[in-house]
Amino acid sequence: MSDPQEDFERYDVLICSQSRDFNLVQQGMKSLINYLATSNFVRPAEEAIAKEWVEIYGPPGPTAHEAFTRGAYSGEYAVFHEAAIRGGTKYIPMPFGGAKNEVVRFYIAFYGVLWKELSPSFKNRLTRLLVTRLEVFTRPHEGVPPHREVAKDELPDDQKFAKKDRSSPRVGTAVEEF
Repeated sequence: MSDPQEDFERYDVLICSQSRDFNLVQQGMKSLINYLATSNFVRPAEEAIAKEWVEIYGPPGPTAHEAFTRGAYSGEYAVFHEAAIRGGTKYIPMPFGGAKNEVVRFYIAFYGVLWKELSPSFKNRLTRLLVTRLEVFTRPHEGVPPHREVAKDELPDDQKFAKKDRSSPRVGTAVEEF
């Protein structure tokens, strides 16, 4: 629920494709995360990575308000509590919105947002980046759900050749060692 010190309503905002089968390949997911991070909308802080799915979690960045409203935001409250970005080949029930028992493979969820809807410019940028028609669902804030844990049987196989460069946010780079 909401913070007892806050006397205003917060919302949960879910973004998914109108095509529930939509999914991003690995490099597409990296590009999306890099876009959200370098635009300072979300600061990726935690991740759950499985063979068939990935979820990235993070608090708002300095320009997070631009995803929801035009102009500057100088308020003292966080724009949202946490964002969760999910992608993969495994279907999962939608966190909220949509038809009962509807499943998706990709979504972006913002929990505890100060505004009910996305700014048109942010929605248009996401549409161009993802190359899919987006659907946005909103509900009153119901708290931030716990992060998903990766079961032992879902752990990804070791990548034998790709060396990950965690010090750089470059997308699409892998070094092969011979």
